[in-house]
Amino acid sequence: MHDLPFKTYIEAWSFFRSISNETVSIASHLVNHTNIRNHHSFVDLGSGDGELTKNVLSFGVIIPKKLVLIDKEEKFLNAAKDSFQSVPTLKKTTFLKEDFTQIGSKVFRKFDAILAIHMLYFVELEFLIKLLNKLSMESTCYIVIDKLDSLFGVCWKEMNPSYFERLSQILEYINRLSNDEYNVEKSEIDSVLTNPLLLPPNKMRTILSLLFYSDDESVIAKGAEVLNIFTEGDMCQPNIPLSCYCFEISKKQK
Repeated sequence: MHDLPFKTYIEAWSFFRSISNETVSIASHLVNHTNIRNHHSFVDLGSGDGELTKNVLSFGVIIPKKLVLIDKEEKFLNAAKDSFQSVPTLKKTTFLKEDFTQIGSKVFRKFDAILAIHMLYFVELEFLIKLLNKLSMESTCYIVIDKLDSLFGVCWKEMNPSYFERLSQILEYINRLSNDEYNVEKSEIDSVLTNPLLLPPNKMRTILSLLFYSDDESVIAKGAEVLNIFTEGDMCQPNIPLSCYCFEISKKQK
């Protein structure tokens, strides 16, 4: 698994959530537009601070018998532990500080639902290939990933092509999955982000760092220019749209 893209990524991500409804939108979509409510055991790969999973549980329609949150960043996991103190399923929740790419894919076969939410950008494609190959007939993998023409996709294409290339490879692979072997349900999730260009300079810089996955000054300096292109010149609009795909992948019964 690759390292975080810049030193203050965790803080930037936390601030991003405070000015975007993306996490709530993803959770709502999973609960209301996929089969996730039919599962009983869950593993969240690259869970971060656990807010996505916590939001999924907040709808009250899923009561997991087993829940495991895995992240290699101790700061994220500590935040998740604090946040989950108010969650009724706390006693059934395990917080695991590990690089999930180093855990054998067969381990994930023990779970009904495998969550891979905005984390495949940090791993090699080979991990996803092995993960899906090892899916049990009872398991479903839920993948949420940005579109190529989403805000993040456009920013990466312009200023951080390695992430854009990884995103392209992942989408190409999923779209090529055999219809004879896999069930693939594809849907879209829309949300919004407060326009970073309307924020105070220090806050704007924080969000631009996250959008470009870089805190390099030369990259940040071009941020306004890229956002201007994305918003078609309307730099004063209060919100900027975000969009991503949701893939629900399972193996077909033979």
